[in-house]
Amino acid sequence: MALGAEVGSIGANVLELTKSVNTLTSYETAALNYLTSINSTLGSLSSQLGSVSSTLSSVSSTVSSISSTLSGVSSSLSTISSDLSTIGSDLSSISGTLSSMSGTLSSVSSTVSSMSSQLSSMSSTLSSTSSTASNAYSEATHAAQLAASAATYSLAALIVAIIALALIAYVAFAKM
Repeated sequence: MALGAEVGSIGANVLELTKSVNTLTSYETAALNYLTSINSTLGSLSSQLGSVSSTLSSVSSTVSSISSTLSGVSSSLSTISSDLSTIGSDLSSISGTLSSMSGTLSSVSSTVSSMSSQLSSMSSTLSSTSSTASNAYSEATHAAQLAASAATYSLAALIVAIIALALIAYVAFAKM
């Protein structure tokens, strides 16, 4: 009787142990399923993070390309700025040269204006001299006319005198 009771007690303990093991197995399975679900979720998140990383890598490459382009543009603008500075310096030099030429031309213009004034004065003097010469020529012509007229009168008087002398001589010979 004691052995049977002892076996019954062991059997009851084994049954309780089996129930405990089954319960633990159920918990283990649930934990395993939960871990599997978490692993799947982490795998999905890892895949999404990989996609995001690829996208960020592509964006980084694009930004790098844009940065390179902007660097090239900045270099080009620097070159253009240098060229414009050189052109500005050249234009400033040309402006100085033109300003100097303008001063020279202004001086020449003043000299020409002074010469023109002197020539105008000389022209006025020559005009006055020409007028005086014209008056002198007119007076000389009048004097020549008067001299010619006097010579004509003198010649006529000489002819009259010769005729008179001839008549006197004729009369004298006639009386002889």
